[in-house]
Amino acid sequence: MINLVFFGGGRLLASILKELNSKKYLKKFYIIAVVSDRHKNEIIIKNLTFKKFLDLNNINYLITNKIENKLLKKFKKNSIGISLGAPWIFKSDFIKYFNGKFFNIHGSDLPQDKGGGGFSWQILLQREKAYATIHKLESGIDNGDIIFQNNFNVSNFKRPKEIQLEYEKKTKKFFLKKIYKLANMDYKGKKQNKKNSSYWPRLKTDLHGWIDWSWNAKEIVLFIKAFEEPYVGAHTKLNNKKVYLKNCLIKKSKNKFHPFQTGIIFRKDNNFLNICCGQYILKVGKIFNNKRNLMLFKNIKVGDRFHTPRSILDKALSTRTFYTPKR
Repeated sequence: MINLVFFGGGRLLASILKELNSKKYLKKFYIIAVVSDRHKNEIIIKNLTFKKFLDLNNINYLITNKIENKLLKKFKKNSIGISLGAPWIFKSDFIKYFNGKFFNIHGSDLPQDKGGGGFSWQILLQREKAYATIHKLESGIDNGDIIFQNNFNVSNFKRPKEIQLEYEKKTKKFFLKKIYKLANMDYKGKKQNKKNSSYWPRLKTDLHGWIDWSWNAKEIVLFIKAFEEPYVGAHTKLNNKKVYLKNCLIKKSKNKFHPFQTGIIFRKDNNFLNICCGQYILKVGKIFNNKRNLMLFKNIKVGDRFHTPRSILDKALSTRTFYTPKR
């Protein structure tokens, strides 16, 4: 029997645990999950929390906000460690317990795109492929030799949720296909070339999702796309009230709008608000108020202007978000 210790949480880990706990794998694997307070309360599907999911599926788990060596007594000998969205930085003496078989599943290409931010950074960078990277876990962030990589095309996906769902489906299949090789073979792996590395910090949509109307139309639409579902959406202000813009596209304008006209709603039609934006028309398909309720176009006036105060943009640019095991 292969002993697996999973560290982390989220929908992908839930789907992997459920599969490994099925009749197909049940006699081949002993599994246990190590979960933080933040992840145990995370909603997996509708009102189902990660903790409730573990309970319903009779999966062994530990809840802790601190990784300490005394936890090792809870694991079976010769266990394989798998980190997936784990909120901890593991120390070298803890890693050594797994005898070179402690791996991390990272949701992007390495050594490019280290860090967090989900698929939002990758959309902003206009990546045409999404990656899943399995690498040896070392101290630090996303370090360690690369063991396996998988990728798929995302150029036709319109929002992060679509990429995320495809990623979860493909990465679950990819991991389950490789799990026996991870368990039974020794890997030297491929060293990460530090010269090609980049790191992106975590994002918090309500803080970082403010639209800067000094950007050109293409940059604004790309930004709005990056914060679409499953996130709450990119936002700005209309008549001094916070609003969320979704389903946006651009069209070449016959007029070259002056920068002073940027953000003004100059025309409404049945499906879109038409906004001045340089040489383009920014066409907004849906707008929501601060309570996430859809706003009717008939209640929005032509001549109103979308605007984000400079002080809010400065805060978004100067504030970095850190997620902990607790929150």
